[in-house]
Amino acid sequence: MFFVYVLKSDMNDEIYISSTNDLSRRVDEHNNGRNISTKRYLPWRVIYYEAYLTEELARMREKSLKYHGNAMRELKKRIKLKGSPSTTFTLGTKAQPKDQGGSTSVSRRYGFYGKSGAGFTIIELLVSISIFFIVTGFVLSSYPRFGSNLAIESLAQDIALTIRQAQVFGSAILGTTQRGHGSETVPAQIFNAYGVSFPAITTRAPGEDAVDYTYTIFADIPGGKDNSYDKDFSGECGSPDSTNECVTNFVVNSRRYGIEKFCKNFYRVDFGRGTKERIEDGCTAGNELSTLDILFIRPHLEAIFNATNIFSIKQPPSTISNVAIIISSSDKSIKRAIVVWKTGQISIEKSINISNENN
Repeated sequence: MFFVYVLKSDMNDEIYISSTNDLSRRVDEHNNGRNISTKRYLPWRVIYYEAYLTEELARMREKSLKYHGNAMRELKKRIKLKGSPSTTFTLGTKAQPKDQGGSTSVSRRYGFYGKSGAGFTIIELLVSISIFFIVTGFVLSSYPRFGSNLAIESLAQDIALTIRQAQVFGSAILGTTQRGHGSETVPAQIFNAYGVSFPAITTRAPGEDAVDYTYTIFADIPGGKDNSYDKDFSGECGSPDSTNECVTNFVVNSRRYGIEKFCKNFYRVDFGRGTKERIEDGCTAGNELSTLDILFIRPHLEAIFNATNIFSIKQPPSTISNVAIIISSSDKSIKRAIVVWKTGQISIEKSINISNENN
């Protein structure tokens, strides 16, 4: 048989819980001072015990009384034991020989500041509060950067989807109405090229308020500036016709984030070897653009790039294999690149190698 027993000290009502396979011998050992945990509070007497057929069941019950406050409270109710100064527990870390009492644990006393039931001790409470404040401080300090990351990712997705929308319009069946004389309207019959126009970015002086940036989906209607957005057309945006190329305007609030610049040939391509690599120095004066129009002509998915560099010189489309739209947070600490390939592929990438950016 194996026993789980509860001892009570006649000196100061200290409570001791443990298990053994020989209850009588184990009690004698306690009262003879052969146990480190109990020899200071002699004499001891058994106030409760339970018998089990296996050691495993006895140890399970012992651990339940030690580490589960509800089990200990129920036991105290059963034996009508009122609160005591402290409870001495045993820790199962080193086995004692069976012939020396059979207890399979080394004792450690938790004393007056110990834990004798459910809830936290003072030390545990202080540690928990400290951990809570550390985690809270970390979360709060990281929140602005998290918010900026989220905003940049959202803007990148919006721009990429806008370009994809123009690609669908240009390669599918969206047409524009043709207006005749007076108020006569002819149904849409011409399927034009569609594209996205990114005008030059306004450079602001230090201390100036940010200016919202607007980019446009447009229908490239014959008769104007072919393969580019004709801003000289009149009319309201939203119903493209022979007097207006604008389909939809998109506004970027530039106070916290915005479009920083445009680059041509963001990736260097070796067609002979079938490889590509990002430009080592990123977007430099040699490949930076001032304006950028990206067009798609039915029925092809390939992109046509109409761009000017920072010196307002038009760039031959045949010299551009891919372009990148660089967006960044206001402090330039977080950047993304929307890369559009001549083949029509569109991707969003972390803009590594742009101003030593690692985000």
